[in-house]
Amino acid sequence: MVEVLKSSFEDLFPIIETCIRECSFVAFDTEFTGLTADSSNTETLFDDGPARYAKKRRDVQQFIMVQIGLSAFIEIPHENRYRVHTFNFYVYPGSFGSVNVKFLCQASALEFLCRHNFDFNKFIYDGISYLNEEQEKVLCNEIEELSVATDAECDYDEITVQEISSKISEWLATAKNEDKLVLEKPPSVSDYVLHSQLRQRFPAIWTISVDRLHVQCAKITEEKKSIILKEHEMENERVLNSMLGFTRVFRLLVKHRKPIVGHNCFMDLMLIEIFSVQRGYQSIVPICF
Repeated sequence: MVEVLKSSFEDLFPIIETCIRECSFVAFDTEFTGLTADSSNTETLFDDGPARYAKKRRDVQQFIMVQIGLSAFIEIPHENRYRVHTFNFYVYPGSFGSVNVKFLCQASALEFLCRHNFDFNKFIYDGISYLNEEQEKVLCNEIEELSVATDAECDYDEITVQEISSKISEWLATAKNEDKLVLEKPPSVSDYVLHSQLRQRFPAIWTISVDRLHVQCAKITEEKKSIILKEHEMENERVLNSMLGFTRVFRLLVKHRKPIVGHNCFMDLMLIEIFSVQRGYQSIVPICF
């Protein structure tokens, strides 16, 4: 079994992609932060199919996945057996811009995870992000418009960013092309917010992080800025891919349309709604798989 974390996801993704492409079928299982949000969603013997589905859907929408296990079964020709590649993903809905998921936790579910040695540190500190289609569209627009900072971040960071901006204004009054200025980077401001704000306010400069504590400003020509902006687009793509995270694995399953095998997976299958448009998995499962 291969444990997949945010820190190792990009390195392992090509291997995961190959296994999914070459496999005959995939088995999966998931763990959630809870199963039942409130008593009104408890199933009864009198529930028909639509009623049971509606109750489960309400529950799924309030909890999140914390771990996903995938096993890709690759047939060995002429041997009547399979080679199995198993991946254990810790997943966590990372926040970025206006994407900031709220979710419930159920005590019994967390106790169950504890009894089975679930590592909550890996879940929070190194869990792989994921987005549904709506969140992806919102994030793409925010990145393009340089509006990733939330209102709370802007209110909190504005004073600090303004102090840095004043120093840059004074320096620009006498700076020549290719001149550089190194400033102390405030720990209260994220790198993305700081660079986005400074580049917006001062079109004649480009900023980079020198290290964890310092930011460098350089006065550049329009020609050089055009070249840098093309490279910056690639950086934005890397940010988006990082936030998509496990969604990219899900899309591989959809792309290759592999048979999915699960045990008692009625609730697990609803995770498809997390990665897709909110139409209900009765219509999505046949389309995707």
